Amino acid sequence: HRTLLPLVEQGKILEKTEACSQIAFTRYVRSGRKPGPDPQLSMRDARFGRVPGRVYRPRAPSAGLRAGAIFCHGGGWLYCSFGRAGRVVPSPAYHLAPEHKYPAAYEDCLNATIHFMKHMELYGVDPANVIVCRDSAGGNIAAAVMRRFDICSVGMAEPHPQEQ
Repeated sequence: HRTLLPLVEQGKILEKTEACSQIAFTRYVRSGRKPGPDPQLSMRDARFGRVPGRVYRPRAPSAGLRAGAIFCHGGGWLYCSFGRAGRVVPSPAYHLAPEHKYPAAYEDCLNATIHFMKHMELYGVDPANVIVCRDSAGGNIAAAVMRRFDICSVGMAEPHPQEQ
């Protein structure tokens, strides 16, 4: 993380001089590091209920249902970086901090997960072969989302009420 320290310091300077916020500067710099498209994947913008996001799918045809992986991106809840995998991968574009306070990101990912699981057939996903995965800070969200689910004997997850 030594390479990030100058970026953080530059952001602090810009914020103190009121040129822009530190987070806006960091997002601007990081946005220039986007990888090119993967020719083996198709990507489309989607909505999971009220939550925007993207769905990644292998371009190769499938003889049957595919595995699914709900992906909670990392980035310290500050940056958005959609992931790629050899599965059908919905990736909610959850609300980012600091503009949106906790539990906004968690609620977005929970609602997107529930929506996706209720509509898996639209994506050609096998309900017995779905995981929730994460990258970096998305792990916190993925763990919190999965605490809201009980796994039934048939392999289908059902949300249970919030613990008081």
